[in-house]
Amino acid sequence: MIKVGDKVFLDGVEYFVNDIRSGSVSLYKGKNPLSVMFMNEKTLYVKLYEQQKQRADELEQKLNKEVEESYQMENRWRTEIERADELENRWGKLKEILDKVWKYGDADEHEIAYDLLNRMKQLQEPNDD
Repeated sequence: MIKVGDKVFLDGVEYFVNDIRSGSVSLYKGKNPLSVMFMNEKTLYVKLYEQQKQRADELEQKLNKEVEESYQMENRWRTEIERADELENRWGKLKEILDKVWKYGDADEHEIAYDLLNRMKQLQEPNDD
């Protein structure tokens, strides 16, 4: 409900409700009693409704855009996590193969596998740089 003293914006202009009587409203432009506008109360409510509807639509569009962006971000994260898991599995398999070569390979293979396993161990340690 609109009451006397309320501030309303119509067509980008600030008005203050001065009086409400028998279905009509008098509005002062910027609290200036010389700049008065009379309007049917229903017409005023329709205009205010239209403004609120427009604001609600704009906020809905903005919210939908934000939600869509968050879904896209979540999908990228999931893809990266899956990729990291896949790489971790491949790393583990490579270590298993090199461990077998180190244990059961000939002398040259043993030395290469041992060096690679040591290098992999160094890469897994946290870097203090």
